[in-house]
Order: sequence, then structure tokens, then C-alpha cells
Amino acid sequence: MLRVRLQDPFNRDLEIRKRVELGKPFRVKKTNGRVRNTISGTLLPGSNGKYKMSLTIAEWESKKSNMRDGWDLELELNKAWGGGPIASFVYMRTVTLSRED
Repeated sequence: MLRVRLQDPFNRDLEIRKRVELGKPFRVKKTNGRVRNTISGTLLPGSNGKYKMSLTIAEWESKKSNMRDGWDLELELNKAWGGGPIASFVYMRTVTLSRED
């Protein structure tokens, strides 16, 4: 299970959960008010307890007000990764990978 939490000027606090499978691309869309959010990527096998993931987050309010970021991550189960386009509390994304029971 992938959990992505967005905290930024587009989405004050939005959480999206998606079941993901190794090697299968995923895409999820969620509208929050006027903002259209798309999260996509692929989870790949890793090593030493870490999983590789390419992740893209797009937030779209209008032609002049939108953002798209992408990362190549190494995720550990149940350990949150945090980052954003600007190193501050104003733009924050949190990504957590966990097993679904």
C-alpha cells in the first residue's frame, strides 16, 4: 500500500492511498476543490529492505497555477520519505510504503 500526503499551497493536507504491485505502473487521480492531482509511478524490487520507486506528482489548478515533480526514491517499509520542490515546511510531500494485511 502506498500512502502519499501533500501539504503545500495547492493542497493544504491531502492524503491519497493506492495499492501498488512490483513492476506494474500505477496512476491515481483525485480532485481536491479546484485542484486536480495525479500521482503515478512504478514500484521496483530493491535490496537490503529498500524498494525503488519512480514517482511523479502533478497538481493542477489552472494554466498559471500548477506544479509537477518527480523523484527516484528508495523506500523502506513503514518509514516515511519526505521532500518537496523547496526545502521548507511550505511544500511537503510524504511518501510511505507498507504491506497490506
